[in-house]
Amino acid sequence: MNKANPRMCPACQQAHLVASTRERHFTPRGNPVVVELLAMECPACGATVTSAAQQIENLRRLAARREHYGGLLLGEDVLAFRRRYGLTQRAAATLFGKGAIAFSRYENETTYPDDATTMLLSLAIEKPDVVRWLAERTGTAVPLLDRPQDAAAASTRRVARSRRAMPGTPGSPIRSAR
Repeated sequence: MNKANPRMCPACQQAHLVASTRERHFTPRGNPVVVELLAMECPACGATVTSAAQQIENLRRLAARREHYGGLLLGEDVLAFRRRYGLTQRAAATLFGKGAIAFSRYENETTYPDDATTMLLSLAIEKPDVVRWLAERTGTAVPLLDRPQDAAAASTRRVARSRRAMPGTPGSPIRSAR
C-alpha cells in the first residue's frame, strides 16, 4: 500500500479504502459452512485488498471451520500433504488410486475425499512409511519422501493440534448455514 496514506487505494489512488467482508461458502458432505472474511474495498474502482492483520484473521477463521467438517480434511490439509512430498496433483491421485483431477477438487473443496481416502490420507500425513509403501505399490515417484525433517514435522503437527484454540465461540464468524 501507499506509505504516505496507507488507506488510499493502491490500484487507482482515487479513494480511501473502506472495511468490507465477503462470505466464502463450503459444503463438506452437504453440510453448508459459511466463513466471513475481512477485506478492504475501494469505492472508486472496486479493488479489494487485505491487510496483513486481516489476512492473519482470515486464515484463523478458515482454520476454525474444521470443527464443522466432522473429520474431513480441509483443502489446505490436502495441499500441505502434497507439497510436503513434492507431489503433483496427478502423482498424488495415482498414489491414492484416484482420478487425474481428484486432488485439484479436494484442494479447492469442490468435492471431498470419500471416507476410505480420508482415512488413508490422514494415515499418510501422520506416517511417512505409509507414503513409501503406497509409492512402492503404485510405482509413483515421491520426490521429497526421505527428508530428515519428516519425523520432526509430524511430531510438531501433533503438538500444534493439541494446543489449538477451540473455534466456534459465541460471536464466531463461522456458522453452519443450516
